[in-house]
Amino acid sequence: MEFALRNMKFLTLADPTIVWVRETIDELRTTIAGMASTCPFDPTICGATVRRMHQFSRMRRRSRNGTVAGEKETISRRLYVHVYYSPDNEARKNLPFAGICLN
Repeated sequence: MEFALRNMKFLTLADPTIVWVRETIDELRTTIAGMASTCPFDPTICGATVRRMHQFSRMRRRSRNGTVAGEKETISRRLYVHVYYSPDNEARKNLPFAGICLN
């Protein structure tokens, strides 16, 4: 959040259980399923990018520009969300579970 407040460019791994991240992933499912999203260097990885505006909120620490300390402040920032998916990695994760179920 601090990067967004200072308008700094940043790259981070986002938890897919966060609501707005999950909504973005669901929005890109059909795009990722197509051949156009396949990585030319590694055909086992698919990816897509979407631009979205996101609201960040925080409690003010200081009084400034008409806002009082302790007041909730909301800012809007443009984010570029990159979603990558590898069906091979998903299958590898499920192999141990499948082995337990079959035994």
